[in-house]
Amino acid sequence: MLKQDSKNVDQKLISTSSLRKYLAFMNVVLEQLKEAVRDDGYLCLIFGDVMEKSTGKITNLAECVWAEIASKLDWHRIAVIVDEVPSEHKVSRIWKHTRGQATKTDRILILGHQKTNKKKLPRLNPIEWSSSKNWA
Repeated sequence: MLKQDSKNVDQKLISTSSLRKYLAFMNVVLEQLKEAVRDDGYLCLIFGDVMEKSTGKITNLAECVWAEIASKLDWHRIAVIVDEVPSEHKVSRIWKHTRGQATKTDRILILGHQKTNKKKLPRLNPIEWSSSKNWA
């Protein structure tokens, strides 16, 4: 999609278990994307819920990014779509040492420019994951 080699992109991505470091990274990303997204455009970000290994506490990462970063950068939250993805369909199933350890919930945070994009999205039909037509 971005005319980049996926292996090169993968090597440049951050991997951290520190929420503070991740939010600092997302702050830079969302600041830069404000210039890239058209005034009437949408930004869709997908976040998986994160489980703290020591306590088992689940963090809604989409809500953290919204509350701590995006809302303070004058983004408009248009919607959050919750998607409970079966393990066999999650990307994390291919990761070596953390294979199968992902939480079941992904959230799509949809943002727009604060001043110009206050549209409501149409109601979406839920994905029926048991049907092969949706993921083939």
